[in-house]
Amino acid sequence: MKFGQAVLMTHFFTLSWAATRGQDTLPQSGSTISKATRNRGYAQRNYQEITKNLTTLVADLKSYTDDKAFEHQVFFPRITGIREKLADIEFAAENLQRQINPIQLSFARRLFSTMVYAAEKMKRYTGKRGHGEALVYKVVELNVRILALRNTKGMVDCWDNSIPEAILRFEDTLTTWKEYMNGKNSTPPGMVQLFEVQSENARRKLERVTTIVLKCN
Repeated sequence: MKFGQAVLMTHFFTLSWAATRGQDTLPQSGSTISKATRNRGYAQRNYQEITKNLTTLVADLKSYTDDKAFEHQVFFPRITGIREKLADIEFAAENLQRQINPIQLSFARRLFSTMVYAAEKMKRYTGKRGHGEALVYKVVELNVRILALRNTKGMVDCWDNSIPEAILRFEDTLTTWKEYMNGKNSTPPGMVQLFEVQSENARRKLERVTTIVLKCN
């Protein structure tokens, strides 16, 4: 009888130990799943935050210009700070497992670099009296204004009826400026070349926007 009781007690303790061990392992498995879920949540929040910061940055860049003017004097002293923000966004995007919208990021870089170049040129040509200087000033500014036709994602909004009107106006303006520049022989050749390069850049930008608008219809 004592031997039977001993066997039963041993069997009872064995079952109790197994049950307890099983309970101990369950939280570990559960915590692993929770950690993976948390990591996915962090990654998603990081992606959303970087995307939001990028959209905000592009919107900020666009706020310095529209289809009428580029406020280069306001933009110029803020170049360093904006460059730092863009660099931070690029670095954060490089460390994500999920790719940030490449079109938007590329547009942000392009818009910023175009604005920096324009601001530096326009600062030097501000207040110049010669027609050549004035045309260089205007055509450099126009390159920024054309880019500003795109939205914060770097896309052309098909529903925006002001874009086709702006395209026609810009094309007519470029033609007029070019004829005027060609009619003046007193303009320094380097200035003429700069004007021609910038007017061609503007024309290519207009052609790309026009192609997109035509596909919208």
